[in-house]
Order: sequence, then C-alpha cells, then structure tokens
Amino acid sequence: MEPTQRLQMLPGVELIEEIGRGGFAKVWRGRQLAVDRDVAVKIDDRVLDEDANRRRFVREATAVSRISGHPHVVSLIDVGVTRDNRPYLVMELCTNGSLASYLTQHGPMTPDEAIEVGLAVTSALAAAHEAGILHRDIKPGNILIDAWGTPRLSDFGLAALPQPGQDPSVSLEALTPAYASPEAFALSPPTPQSDVFSMGATLHAMICGSSPRRSGDGSPVPIEQLLANLHAELPDPGVPGSEALMGVIRTATAYDAARRHPTARELHDALRAIRPGGSGEGSGAVVGGPRASFTQLRPPPPPRRPTAPARRRWPVAVAAALAGLGVGGVGGLLLAPDDGGGPVAPTALASGAASDPAEPAVDPLSGAPELGSCYSGVQQLGQALSATKGECADDSWFTFAVGELAESTSDITTDAVDADTTVRGTCTAATLRGYDADTGSTRPKGSYDLFVLPPSSTAYLQGQRWFACLARLTS
Repeated sequence: MEPTQRLQMLPGVELIEEIGRGGFAKVWRGRQLAVDRDVAVKIDDRVLDEDANRRRFVREATAVSRISGHPHVVSLIDVGVTRDNRPYLVMELCTNGSLASYLTQHGPMTPDEAIEVGLAVTSALAAAHEAGILHRDIKPGNILIDAWGTPRLSDFGLAALPQPGQDPSVSLEALTPAYASPEAFALSPPTPQSDVFSMGATLHAMICGSSPRRSGDGSPVPIEQLLANLHAELPDPGVPGSEALMGVIRTATAYDAARRHPTARELHDALRAIRPGGSGEGSGAVVGGPRASFTQLRPPPPPRRPTAPARRRWPVAVAAALAGLGVGGVGGLLLAPDDGGGPVAPTALASGAASDPAEPAVDPLSGAPELGSCYSGVQQLGQALSATKGECADDSWFTFAVGELAESTSDITTDAVDADTTVRGTCTAATLRGYDADTGSTRPKGSYDLFVLPPSSTAYLQGQRWFACLARLTS
C-alpha cells in the first residue's frame, strides 16, 4: 500500500506499517492524528457486501466495546468502514508484544508468575463471560503486553454473541489447534468451558515455555496425531512448585467439559485460592468479573540486531585496538575499520520511525535531531523504532552524526534505510571517533552499539529525509 493510500484509508488515522495478520484481518501500527498517538488498527480482509461479514464485524465490535474499559482488555478506540468498504477497529497499541513473544524471549515463567498473569487474564475473560461474550481463541499470542508491562486480552475476532436462531460454531480453519478444546474439533457450539480449556492450556504453556501440543523436537503435533490423543491429559512438566497450579490446569483442561471450571470466574477463583501469600480471600468487581490483578511483566531487553552470516567480522587485533579507543563491535553489531574497509554492516543497524511526541531536540531547518541530543531508550515494533528523548548520561543513546537519505531511497523501512548509500557512508566508526575528537568527549572507553534513526512516517510524508546516527556505550 502506497503512503498516500495509507493516509486516505481511515479518517483521522495514518497507517504506518503492518505489524501482524490473522486468518481474516491485518493489523497495522497507525497514528491517530488528532491526539498524535500510536494506535493499532485491525482491518478485515473482506468487504461488507455480504450479510455474514457484516454480522461478524458487528459481533466483534460489540464484543470488544462491552468490556473495553477492563484493565486487562485491550481498549477499543473507534470502529468503522474503510473507503473500500472493509470494517476496521482502532485499538490501544500494546508496544511490548505478546505473551508468546515474551515466553520465546524469557523462557518459561515460574509457577508463581504464571498464577499472577493467569489472575489478570482470567479477570478479563470472566468479565467477557459475564457480558455474554465468548472469546474462542485464548492463546499466548492473543495476550498482549502494554507499555507498562501489563497483560491485556486481545483479538475478540472470533467472539460469539449467542442469539436465538444463530449457529455460533466456528470452522476448523479458525482454530488454533495447540490451544483449542476437544469439542471445538467436532465443530460443537462454543461454551465458556471451551474458553476455560484454552486458558488452562495457556497456563500450561507459561510454565513450559511452549504450547502443550508439541512434538519432542518442538514442532507442532500433526493434526491426525492430535485428534487421536484428544483424551490424553496435558503432560506434567515436572516444574518444582507447580503441583497446585497443575491441579488447576488439570481441571481446566479436562476432556469432558462438564468436569472443567464452568466459567472463567471459577477458574480465576481457583487460581486465587493457590496464590502465594494467602491472598485467596475477597474478590471484588471491576467492569464485571472478579477483581483485577495488576500484574506487570519484566520489560524487554534493549533491541539487538542479528548479524548476517555473510558479513565480515573484525580481526581480533583490530577489535582490541578499537576497544582501546572507545569503539568496538558488540551484540553482533559490526563497526567499520578506518583502512577503507567500508561502513557499518547495514543489517546491524537498527532503524525505524521515531514516535512524534518523543522527538529529540531538532534542527529547525531540516527537522533532524541535533548533534549530541540524547535518548533514554529505544523500542522496536516491527520494522519501526520509537525513541524517547532523555537526559544525557554515560549509558544514553546520543546523536553523533546526521545526514539526508539518498535520492534513491523511497521509504523508511529497515531494509531501505540499511541499504541507503549515504547512511552506509555516514554511520561509521570513523565518524563516531571524529565526533568525539571534535567535541573533546570524555566518555568512558569501551564498546559502543549503534543504530540509525530516520524521521517518523508523518515527517517523511511531509518531505523530511534526515537520518541520525546514534551510539550508546555497552561495556
């Protein structure tokens, strides 16, 4: 989609980049222009020419709006139809990814951590059940983590609002087999116990680090094998201290739905009863459902870039010499030697769009960050990078060079900026050393990490083509 098309797709919202997709929709990071904030925009792939699609959109929008105010549900901001007659939802953007990516990054949780996250999510799911809403796709990938580390239940795209005369079943193509209840494979009408099963399987994944229906090598179980073993209990991972939690999981994931917790509230109460510290008493009410648990997960580590296999690495002697000058390679980042060997390896440069409200001090003519301006942190989302202006300190990101993108660069995606010839010739170790010499820097010696920051999408569409070379001391 061209930049001009993105600006015209939704009233008041600029679409910046695609950050996800499912069976029937794409999710974009967007910019709500009236209040200058990032949002998530979910656009259905199908037009509303058919009644079935129109009913599905109304069902999803109604489901989310009924519980949008819950502290552990992703907030709904707006709904509507695009210019080409496709439904969309504008929602809160959860910048720290999903529980699935969290588990991939950090590994399994402790049983106590899983209980806390489970209390938060079942609080939201209970509110949904008490509003007559079934989620039908509970899994780690649909539990997002907001900017403050709080888990939020998302993607009510399969939510069913049962009404007389309607068939609330779902097709097999819409299931996530690793977390679906046994009855879902028979296309039985969904029930609260179906959500309870998926939530129990999600709790199991939290303490195992991966879905419960996996082969020994970590690959998904073939569907034929999965169907043949639906009666089997989820395996006990043998995690120390998980006995009480596994008891709750066993009940939640019983093959016979009648043996499970009847609703998410009962599952929530079961988790609260085993919560460490004797806090199993007293559940109030927040937007329906039981009292919310304001769990916060560990923040993600600073973004790193993988090194392309074909890239040239530093000779040991050269790396040692550069380390003595305060410059070096770290975390797969390659810095350019001064002997004409070339610039920083392009795939090692983190790049993306800075969030508009977080722009640093800028040159009034070009709009580019001023040399020496500092950032307290950076945060990657898809191929974009947001940066927050901060106080200058020894471990801050700082701007050591600025320039303009080459005429041949037609967008500000990571790949385009990394391939830009001007960027490759500017953001180098030699430039960083020259900046230090010109400014008389007294920063500590050590290795420095680098990334390239282009203008925000809004600024780029308005004609700004600057980029900034940033560095941060890493050791």
